[in-house]
Amino acid sequence: MYYLQLAILALGAVLLNYNFLISMLCIIIFLLITWKNKNLNARKTIICIIVFLAFFIRGAYEQKTNTTHISDEKNIDIILTIDDRIQVNGNYLKGIAKLNKEKVLFTYILKDEKEKTFFKEHFQGGMLKVNADIEDIGEKKNFYSFDYKKYNENKGIFKNVKVNDIKNFEENKGIISKIKIWRISLGNKIHKEISFDKSGYIEALIFGDKAYLEKDEIINYKNLGTSHLLAISGLHLGVLISLIYFILLRLRFSVEIIEKIVFLVIPFYMLISGFSPSVLRAGGMIMLYIIFRKKDMTKLEALLTTFILMLFINPLFIFDIGFELSFLITFCLLMSDDFLSGSKNIFTSGFKISLVSSLASLPILVMNFYTFSYTSIISNIFLVPIFSLVIFPLVLISYVVFLFSSTMFNVIFKPI
Repeated sequence: MYYLQLAILALGAVLLNYNFLISMLCIIIFLLITWKNKNLNARKTIICIIVFLAFFIRGAYEQKTNTTHISDEKNIDIILTIDDRIQVNGNYLKGIAKLNKEKVLFTYILKDEKEKTFFKEHFQGGMLKVNADIEDIGEKKNFYSFDYKKYNENKGIFKNVKVNDIKNFEENKGIISKIKIWRISLGNKIHKEISFDKSGYIEALIFGDKAYLEKDEIINYKNLGTSHLLAISGLHLGVLISLIYFILLRLRFSVEIIEKIVFLVIPFYMLISGFSPSVLRAGGMIMLYIIFRKKDMTKLEALLTTFILMLFINPLFIFDIGFELSFLITFCLLMSDDFLSGSKNIFTSGFKISLVSSLASLPILVMNFYTFSYTSIISNIFLVPIFSLVIFPLVLISYVVFLFSSTMFNVIFKPI
């Protein structure tokens, strides 16, 4: 319970810089838990005070520095550094770039087929010298619509760059940029060399990029309340780690060797997934649990420790929907262990897990999207096991085959 008290206190301290009412609610919950358990001695009390002050200062610093230093301009020549995936939709190009080391959104209307072919098939990041207009991201016009401006500000993005003309292109020679460009090239390879039209599922499940999925497919998953299956999350990392243990244990590898392999796989998977908060949560939790398991660290303590570390590294994670959903759902599942373990069969267990997950996600989904899919409770019972036990493992195996030979992949895994 002490880890939970520290996590709530850290959250309340950070939120004190952003939302006074929710911060006070966290502090009240902390005090109630402390009063009920009466588990704070002098040493633990001092630690709590240090944690509160440290996270309050960290949150205040992040709030002060999370501003833009770019002014609005018209017809200005600038250099955009691109080291992330771009999206080409018809003649419309958009993505995230860096301008003066600050993240910005950018858009561009492709002028001819040559430019379209270049950005769609050959571009893997670099520096673009462009003429552009710089402006603020637009405010939301409907109260019940998603706040895209606030969403981007919490990711440190304040400006939208409308490119008028591309004058020059250069490769970025920085080491970090080269690593990111390597990740882009892996995704582009899938799009270019897989011959059938379902390659978007592989890109979504391996790299977390849903840009090449059909819009109707995304809408169908969203209506069913299962769109989380198409986004790289802790679920997918958990399946991957389980698959590694399953295979290597049957090949008579020792647990110690398997754990070392897992420690190599997790950072690699974080890298190719773009370090999404939900994957960082799952990876951090698994690694902490493996390291401190012999010291009797529980899964809940590993989760809460990961939460505290991630919140200190980047306080703005608290505004990331993936971060919120990942931690809250996992926390509720772990706290409901007695309720879940009392299931008499697989169907009952699946229903209970789906029910707890749906109820946990309800406040976050309603608060951000003003909607909730009630069918998700039932659809997740059937689709989560299918994705976890069949589709995602097949995607992983097929991708390994693809890395060895795209020709072999197109022969073996081509849909009938």
